[in-house]
Amino acid sequence: LRVPRERTPTPRSHRSRASKNETPPKPSPTDHIMTTAAESPMERLLGPTLLSKESGGSVATRAALDGAAVVGVYFSAQNSSPCRGFTPKLAAFFAERGDAAFKVVFASADRDLSAFEAYWRDAMPAAWLALPFDEAGGAPPRRKLVAKQLQVSALPTLVLVDAATGEVITTEGREGVEARPAEFPFRPKGLDELLSAGVVPEILVDANTKDAATPFAASPLATATHVGLYFSAHWCPPCRGFTPELVKYYNGQSDSNKKLEIAFCSSDRDGEAFAEYFASMPWLALPFENREAKEALSQHFGVRGIPTLVVLERDAPHAPWRVLTRDGRGCVARKAAFPDDWRPRPYGDIAQTVESKDSDINDVAALVVLAEGLDDADKRSQVVAAVQAFAETRRDDKDLLVFYATTDAGPVGKIRELTHTKPDAARPTVLKLDIPDNGAFYVKDDLDAVDVASLEAFLADVAASKVGRRQLGGGS
Repeated sequence: LRVPRERTPTPRSHRSRASKNETPPKPSPTDHIMTTAAESPMERLLGPTLLSKESGGSVATRAALDGAAVVGVYFSAQNSSPCRGFTPKLAAFFAERGDAAFKVVFASADRDLSAFEAYWRDAMPAAWLALPFDEAGGAPPRRKLVAKQLQVSALPTLVLVDAATGEVITTEGREGVEARPAEFPFRPKGLDELLSAGVVPEILVDANTKDAATPFAASPLATATHVGLYFSAHWCPPCRGFTPELVKYYNGQSDSNKKLEIAFCSSDRDGEAFAEYFASMPWLALPFENREAKEALSQHFGVRGIPTLVVLERDAPHAPWRVLTRDGRGCVARKAAFPDDWRPRPYGDIAQTVESKDSDINDVAALVVLAEGLDDADKRSQVVAAVQAFAETRRDDKDLLVFYATTDAGPVGKIRELTHTKPDAARPTVLKLDIPDNGAFYVKDDLDAVDVASLEAFLADVAASKVGRRQLGGGS
């Protein structure tokens, strides 16, 4: 549903669903999994038992992970060629470390039990553990709950978890194993460290001469209190569509009150394409050849689709940086007042953005109210006001995003197509989209009035299984 948006081309991932931006916010892996007070953090995440090849059956999670400092939860599947390519690399890395404080737990994304058993038996070291493929009594498999909890959207993925606390260290374990194994366990750099001269190059490409170099210390970024990191590429049609809008916004700032400086972080395929694209931009850029800096920034901010405009702010030059928004694109599109109206809202217009609360609709369940068919402007305004009021009540709920639409722009048409719903002149369509749950959705299209109470009632009915589960893209 990431429309209009393009993924950056990468050999690293086999994406498992519709086209995710914090760093992705790092979720606590213990949220919303039923636990008891006596359970350890890893038991709360992985469940009470694991499979062990060495013991030939089930083992207690607490005992199996005894002595571990870092647990790598490895999401992989036999039918994925990137997985088959990375698994031997991870096995070799594991063997080279020879470290009892590092344990690996395989979380299968295989299609059936026989594929799981063959893959685990033939491709994975005897010392690795595994989550059971199925649960007794037909309960949802723990491996799927863990994948959802850790917001896994690509295969293969190696999530490193602190065994003592259950906190995620990094979701980029694969990149660490392949590119910087000596830095294990690949703890992400802090924002200020990342933006120091050691990561962001001391030399930037000048916006005016294009082929000259500007020392970072002499650039507008050095004294700016607001900086936008613009991840984009010439090959990407949505990028080429958004860049002129961003240029117009940037140039529209008065020189005496230019609050946002921008640095282009290119995802172009070669230097020639970078140069051609950058020629249309009036701001600075990271040198194309410094791929390390660009990749470090992309990973820190969880950039998985372009165009993306991440905006940082600080109180004064040389003060610590913080993230203002990861949805600068949406802010530009809706002509939001800078910077106050750029701060994260608990709701979004899905015709303009699929992102909210530092997550997006591909990774977190979402309440979506489509009102583009209503023939009365006042009714549309009332729906928007009701959705916004409801969203304020769920501002701190990281497990539910809230969106509305009053036009058929952006991904609205695609949502209609996938849910087999149609605009109605008299009533809005209320949906709960749960893409992480294998593309589930729930619909209510008979609400005469949308308000906070009716939206709460709909979600309560979904939770109580009073509303039937449907499949995105399935039969009508």
